Parts: sequence; C-alpha cells; structure tokens
Amino acid sequence: MEDFQQACEATANQCMAAPGQPTENGEDAGNPTPIDCSSEGTANDELKECDATVAEFEACVNAMFAIAQDLYASISCDMTMEEMLALQSDAEATSPEEVPECKPVADKCPELFEDDEEDTEAPK
Repeated sequence: MEDFQQACEATANQCMAAPGQPTENGEDAGNPTPIDCSSEGTANDELKECDATVAEFEACVNAMFAIAQDLYASISCDMTMEEMLALQSDAEATSPEEVPECKPVADKCPELFEDDEEDTEAPK
C-alpha cells in the first residue's frame, strides 16, 4: 500500500509541476484544439435535430462539471487502491441521463446520450 501512495504522490507532484503538458491524444491539456462544428460527422449533426434550449444544455454541462469537480476534489493519495477503484466505479456509473439537470436534454435529444461504441470501432 505504501508503494501505491508513494507512486500517487510522485505522479501528483509531477503533474502539478508541469501543467499544460500533452494529454494522451497529444493535445495540450491547458489549450485544447477547437472543434469545428461545421464539419460532417461532428456532434453538430445530432444537435441540428435537437430541440433542447441553450439554457438546458448549459444547465446540464454545468451540473456534469460540478460532479466532476466534486469527484476530483475527493481524490487523495491517502486513499487505498480499493477506495480509488470504488471511486472510479462510482464515477463510471454516473451517466448524464441520471443527472436531473440533464433530463430535459436527454428527453429531447436521446441521440446525444446514445453509446457511440459502434461508431468508433476501428475499420476492418
């Protein structure tokens, strides 16, 4: 357990010492690449058919952001691996459809909340 906590502290210190480093997809975490919503195949295609208002989207996004902030604030290197895994499991189980502020968007635009696994499969 000490090894896990030491590795956690080292990783946290490294991350805090070098903010804005590239993420897994190569983007700078502090300066993400803008999305061109006018291109075919973007979320814009699904948004065109959606009747949710900007205020409803904003309420949903703000609620999801608050949930993420609470999650990140609860992470500590004093946690055991089991506690970390439980937290990860809880986070993965929270879907936007379950967040009250997202219900109007989910009701009006269910396609935005559909699982896109089939769309993201690698070509054969």
